[in-house]
Amino acid sequence: MAQPGTPTSIILAIKGLFLNPSTFGNNAPTGALTIANNVVIDRPSVVATRRGFSNAFSTINTNASSMFQYAGVKLLHGTDNLLYDDLLGNGVYGAYAGVYTVPDTNNPESRVRAVETNKNFYFLTGEGTYRLDSPSGTPRLAGAPPGLSGTGVVAGDPSGFLPTLTNIAYRVVFGYKDANQQLILGAPSSRIVVQNPSANSDNVALTFQTPKEIQANPLNFFFQVYRSEASPNLATEPDDEMALVYEDVCTAAASITISDITPDTLKGASLYTNNGQDGILQSNYRPPWALDVCTFKQYAFYANTRNLHNAEITLIAAGASNGPDALLIGDTITFTMSEFGGNVFTLTGAAANNAALGEFAVQDSGGTNPGGDIQVTASNIALIANAYATNTSLDCYYTSTGNDLPGKLRFNRLSLTKNSFAITVSRAASWEQATPITSTNDERPNRIYFSKFNQPEAVPLVNYIEVGSANAPIVRVIPLRDGIMVLKQDGIFRISNAAPPFTITPIDYNVRILAANTAAELDNKVYFLSDQGVVALSDSDSQIMSFVLDKTIIENTSPTLFPNLKATAWGIAYQSDRKYILNMPTSSVDVQARQQYVYNHITEVWTRWTLAVSCGLVFRGDSRLYLGSRNTAPTLGSYVYQERKTFTQADFADNEYTTNNTTAGNLQTIIIDNPALPPGVELLPGWTVTQTLTGAVARITDISVGLTQTTLTMSQIQNWTVGNVVIYTPVYTEVQTIQIDCENPGMNKQYSEIVYIFTKQDFSQIVSRMSSNTTGTPQEDYLIPNRTGGWGIDPWGVTPWGGGPSGQGKIRRYVPQRVQRAGWVYVNLTNAEAFTEFGWSGLELFYKNTSSRQK
Repeated sequence: MAQPGTPTSIILAIKGLFLNPSTFGNNAPTGALTIANNVVIDRPSVVATRRGFSNAFSTINTNASSMFQYAGVKLLHGTDNLLYDDLLGNGVYGAYAGVYTVPDTNNPESRVRAVETNKNFYFLTGEGTYRLDSPSGTPRLAGAPPGLSGTGVVAGDPSGFLPTLTNIAYRVVFGYKDANQQLILGAPSSRIVVQNPSANSDNVALTFQTPKEIQANPLNFFFQVYRSEASPNLATEPDDEMALVYEDVCTAAASITISDITPDTLKGASLYTNNGQDGILQSNYRPPWALDVCTFKQYAFYANTRNLHNAEITLIAAGASNGPDALLIGDTITFTMSEFGGNVFTLTGAAANNAALGEFAVQDSGGTNPGGDIQVTASNIALIANAYATNTSLDCYYTSTGNDLPGKLRFNRLSLTKNSFAITVSRAASWEQATPITSTNDERPNRIYFSKFNQPEAVPLVNYIEVGSANAPIVRVIPLRDGIMVLKQDGIFRISNAAPPFTITPIDYNVRILAANTAAELDNKVYFLSDQGVVALSDSDSQIMSFVLDKTIIENTSPTLFPNLKATAWGIAYQSDRKYILNMPTSSVDVQARQQYVYNHITEVWTRWTLAVSCGLVFRGDSRLYLGSRNTAPTLGSYVYQERKTFTQADFADNEYTTNNTTAGNLQTIIIDNPALPPGVELLPGWTVTQTLTGAVARITDISVGLTQTTLTMSQIQNWTVGNVVIYTPVYTEVQTIQIDCENPGMNKQYSEIVYIFTKQDFSQIVSRMSSNTTGTPQEDYLIPNRTGGWGIDPWGVTPWGGGPSGQGKIRRYVPQRVQRAGWVYVNLTNAEAFTEFGWSGLELFYKNTSSRQK
C-alpha cells in the first residue's frame, strides 16, 4: 500500500468549457470547466462576470424577430409584421406605415434580412425588396416599375421632325430621385412605333400608360420619353438607339399624353439600354423575391429566388377578313388568380377600345395586312388589360419587336406573390399556345441574382448564377473580404471576382448548415451551426470549433429533442468583444433561445450565458449589444435589452423593476409595494435596491412577501424616503471545474487546503461548493474577499469605512472534512449579487497521496 507522503500542491489555471464525455487523463486540460454560466474568458486564464443587460431600455408591444441599424438608428421587425424604428435612440420604437411579412411564412427559419448600402436600407419581405432612403422616411418597393404600353399618331403639324413616309419608335421610362439624390430608373416600356404616312413631315402625339403603382401614389415619380431615329421608309422597322426627348412629373392619371415636337438636334441623353450603353438585356428590373441578400464589391446579391408569376401568349390571327380562326368581336380572354377569392376579370373583343368595360378593339384591314391586324389587336389587348379597373393583379406588355412575328403578349403579376394565374380564351384557334395557360415564376432555390454595379435595386433578368444542385436550396450568403460564402444543403461554395462573370468554387461538400440564422461573420470567417458542430468558414476551408462542446451540441441539435431548433437558434458576431454568440433553445417548446454558447476567438474558449432572447445587433453608435425578446403574450410587453457598458460596477446587473417604498428613515428593513414581475420571476436575496432621490444602495438579505407588500431586510442601513425605488437582479454566475485528480485519478488523496486566486474580487461573498467522488452532497463555504486599507491605515475619507476589497488577491480555506479523502474533487463557485463582479484565475490545491484503495 502506498504510504502518506509530504503535502504537495497542484496549481489549476482556468481554460474554459469542456463538455465532451471523457475528462480523465489528457482528454481535457487541467482547469477546464464543466459549468461556465454567465461569465466570459476574455483574458487567458481569467473567468469573469459578464456584463449585464437592462430591460429598462425598451418595452415593445410585439415579439422581436429581427434587428437592424441604419444611419445611426436602431430598427426592429416584429412578429406582427411591422417594422419599427428608434429614431431618438431612447428605446421608444414607432412603427413605419405598411405591413412587411417575412419572405417565406412557411419556413421557420425565414426572417426579414437587410443590407445598408448606397446610403439606403434594403430589406427582404414576402412581397419583395423594400427600401428606406432615410430613417424618418416611408418604406417603398425597391426600384421603379417598368414602363407599359402606348400608342402614337402624327399630330398634323407639317413643320414637325418626323419625315414623311417613315417610322419612329419610343420607349418610356419611369423613375424618381430619392432623398440621397440617387437616381432610380425602371425598365423601359415596350416599343411604341408611330408611322407618318402623310405627304409632309410631322410631330407626334404620344399616349402611354401609367403603372398602377404610380397611379396610386405618383408623388416624386417622373417619366422620361426616349425616341429613336426615323426609319428610311414605312417598310423598315426603326432602330432601338434612343435619346431623351421629353421629361415630366407623373400624375395619378391612368395614361399620359404628350406632344413630341423636339427636333433631332435637341435630343438629350441616350437611353441606358441602347446597344452603345448597357443593352436591352440590362434593363433595370426590380430585385426578385429572395430569402437572403448581401453586398460584395458594390454589387447586391439576392439568393434563393423567384420572379414574378408570368405567362406568355401569342395572337396568330385577328379580324374576320383573316379566316375562321381569327379573333373576332365578342371573343373573350379570361384571367383567374389561383388564391382564394382571387381577382377574376375578362377582356372582350369589340369594335373600339373601351377601358371602362374591358373591351379591346379588334383590327380588321379587310385582308390586306393580316400582320398589322395582329399587331394592332394585340397592342389593344395590352392597353385595355392595363387600363381596366377590374384588373388589380396583372400588368401586360406587348413584346414583339422588329425581329419577331407580331402578336406576342406577356402578362406579369403586379407583386411577387407565390400565387399563379391562368389564362383561358373563347377562341383557341386564334392563339399559338394551347389554353388554358398557367403562369410560372421561375422559382430557383439555388439561383443568385446580382444587381448592376453600384445599383442594388436594378437587377436585370439575365444577371444570375446558379450554385450547386438545383434541388438543394441556398440557405445563407455571407460576404467575406475576398468572396461570398454560399451555405447550401449540398455543401459550401464561394463566389469570387470583383465583377461579372463571377466564379463559383466548391469549398466543402461535407458541411451543411443546420440553422440558417446562426450564420455570422467574425474576423473574416463565417461561424455557423452545422451538422458537424460549430464551424468557422474561411475563404478556403472550414474548421470545426466546438469539439470541446460536441456531446452537448449534438444533443442540442437533435431534431427529435429540439424540433424548434431552426426557428429559435440564431447567431451574432460581437466584433469589438471578439465573440461569436450562438443562441439556442433549452427545451422543445421554447419560442426563443434561452442559452448562449459564447466563443472568444482570441482566447479560443467557450462559455455559456442564460438569456431568453430572439434576435440582436451590435449597435455602431455606442458599441453595445442590444437583444430582442419574445413574450408568450406580446401585448404584456417584450423587451429590447441594452447591454450595460460603462466599465464600472454598474455594468454587473441584469433586469430592473421599479416599485414604491413605503418607509422612510435610516433603516435596514424597508417595506415596498409588491413589484410587477414577469411570470416565473420572484424577488431573491442578492438583488439590489437603489433610490436615486436619497442615493441609498443596499442588497437584499431576507424577504417576507405579503399580499400587497413585501418586507425587505437589507445588507446595511441606508437613508430611505417614501417613493420610487429600483430593484436590480444580479448576473447569476456559476463555474465548476472538471474533476481535479492531480493527474492520478486512481490514487486516493487527502486534500487539506485550497487557495482561490482572484484577479478581481469586487464582491461581498462568493459561495464555494466542493464535492468529490466519495461524497454526493456538495459542501458549502463562503469566500469573503480580503480587504485593504481601513481605520488607522489609510487617510480619513480615502477608502470606505473598514477598508475596501482588494483587486488581485487570494482566499485560503480548509477543504471541508467530508471531501478531504477522495480520488478527485470538484470545485463550484456561484455569485448572486447585483453590481459585483469577480475575476477568478484558478486555484492551488494541497494534497497527500494516501492509497489506491477506493470505497
